[in-house]
Amino acid sequence: MTGVRQKRLTGMIMASRDYGFDSKQENQMLDEVPFLGGRTRGDSSSTSRHGIAGRWHQLSWRRKALAHLLLAGTYTLIFLVACTAVVRRSKSNETTLLPLSARNAIELELRPFETKTRDNPFAGDPRPELDGAWHDLLENDIIQVPFEDLDSLNLQSIELADGSAEIASLSVYHALHCLKKVRHWIYKDYYYPDRDENKEALERGHANHCIEYIRESLMCHPDLSPVTFSWINGTYGNGPLLPTNKDVAMHECANWERLDSWAGDHVFDLFRLDRLRYPDHGLEYDD
Repeated sequence: MTGVRQKRLTGMIMASRDYGFDSKQENQMLDEVPFLGGRTRGDSSSTSRHGIAGRWHQLSWRRKALAHLLLAGTYTLIFLVACTAVVRRSKSNETTLLPLSARNAIELELRPFETKTRDNPFAGDPRPELDGAWHDLLENDIIQVPFEDLDSLNLQSIELADGSAEIASLSVYHALHCLKKVRHWIYKDYYYPDRDENKEALERGHANHCIEYIRESLMCHPDLSPVTFSWINGTYGNGPLLPTNKDVAMHECANWERLDSWAGDHVFDLFRLDRLRYPDHGLEYDD
């Protein structure tokens, strides 16, 4: 503030006091006195914006580029942190949904799918070797689990008569059981040779239930490994070139031997009904 402006302002204040102005009126006068180039206090916001814009335009292009890079890097870092949190939350949710005692049974590994139909005990026409392989695959279907396993998932099941545990079946075993039932339905003349209309209707309903369960299971845990295509010379080499798919990718899979071994350590024979606790008041049906 120049000396002349200072003297003028001082004179105005002294005059206000001589004329009996109070402090509020003095403040109003101060607000209306031009300050630093003639802008009043009411112009403070535009002054601020103008000052920021002016300082930005005065920066060199190198500083402007650096500022843009820092801003872009900050947004990228925030995005990556958010994505990592989502992935970790998803993995955590998958682990949380497993029974407590089963979490140590999961060991992931990479392997290809063989998908062979020859020299495969699980594929081909019905025969003793095939039935034995499927029986062994499902031998550990029913297991006994501690109460806290199902309590942690807000679930309950049939208890053992001695009150030591409950029984359950891991979903993967139920899906395999369903696949076996669909197979039986395909070869129903072999597996149900003496079926009547009631038996056939029962097994048809079971097969339909199982197909739907397998569909839901596959869509619930989708395997996103790519199945690639190649050209073949028609069907059995006698036709025009046609694209066909072949799965040669690696898949992230649970080590089945480890999981099945854990289930075997907790297996329960469902035919031992004497070991189960029956309801005290008969069966209860939900409406």
